[in-house]
Amino acid sequence: VLLHRSAAPAAGSSHTQSLSKQSPDRSVAGPTVKHDAVYTLPARNQQPSFLAADPHRRGVWFLSGNMTGTTVVFVSIDASQDHVYQLDANYHNGFTGSGIAISSDGTVWIGVGMALIHLSPSTGAVQTYPLATPGYHYIDSVAISGNNTVALGIAFAPLVVIFHNGKLTSWPLPSRTQAHGVAYLSNGTLGVTLDDQATGHADRFVTFTPTGSRTESQTILVGSVVSTGAEFVSVASQMTIFNAHAQVVAEVPFVPALDIHSKAGVDLGVLPNGKLMTATFDGLLVANLTDGITTDMRLAPATCPPIDNSSSAGPSHMTPYPAGYLCTPMPELVASDGAGDVWMTLDNTSAIEVATGIGVK
Repeated sequence: VLLHRSAAPAAGSSHTQSLSKQSPDRSVAGPTVKHDAVYTLPARNQQPSFLAADPHRRGVWFLSGNMTGTTVVFVSIDASQDHVYQLDANYHNGFTGSGIAISSDGTVWIGVGMALIHLSPSTGAVQTYPLATPGYHYIDSVAISGNNTVALGIAFAPLVVIFHNGKLTSWPLPSRTQAHGVAYLSNGTLGVTLDDQATGHADRFVTFTPTGSRTESQTILVGSVVSTGAEFVSVASQMTIFNAHAQVVAEVPFVPALDIHSKAGVDLGVLPNGKLMTATFDGLLVANLTDGITTDMRLAPATCPPIDNSSSAGPSHMTPYPAGYLCTPMPELVASDGAGDVWMTLDNTSAIEVATGIGVK
């Protein structure tokens, strides 16, 4: 797999008509989210950069490591099911992006640094497939199709890497772009949102047939991407729905209008009840993909953590919170599993938390 850089394309623009919506006067307020800490995270230098919830069982996967080793961890509702799998020690600097996808047979595909790793949870067996690395690149996103074809988004490279039946191939993206997110439809169509180096924005979407034929959208603001099985959904300032030919079939504003661009579009999930899940600054957002009506589920305030003014660069002299002062926790990583549970890490905490039953049918 040869990674390279190419020249920039000419910029384009397009406008699509948004669906008409009747906005209510205020948010559809949901209950305060009850969430429980179920797993204590490793030391700060081993914090996960990505959560992948399991579509087949109640649990979440993440990658962790330090200078002495790398592990992939499964955390379940049932603590007896928690498991830590040791990987090769060569990936300790590879967590900048990373990604994890769970196949239909329950095995786990992990992208870390420039290596694709296949883990069998039942046996602990690990296979590693290194990717060629001319220049500075790393795997930034991972998706898997129903026939166990794995797609890898590569940082700073205008291509996606495809792994199928033991072989690695690369499919080119438009010049001077890189994959922002990858996802598969049920029919094997791959969707990729693109970061455009020429504009500095994520502003295009492409799809690939299972044989690699590419179709490109016109310029439109996008974020990460998730699949409903039949369509792709990307979130920036609103939900944009694409078909298998990279055409916009609907632009669905959040109802009421929400300014969540800086938080939403990073950690997305389609819940078992068919609604979209993402994070806001103070909780979880569940949105109907048809009419955009949202339920904002707030996280309960908790006692603020103590401020550590010690630092190798000298004390910062930050003012401590008053005794008993409450802070609103903010989700940092969020993922939803096949049972409708939502898993998350919160700022200023050292645990993986779960809110159960958010997306049940």
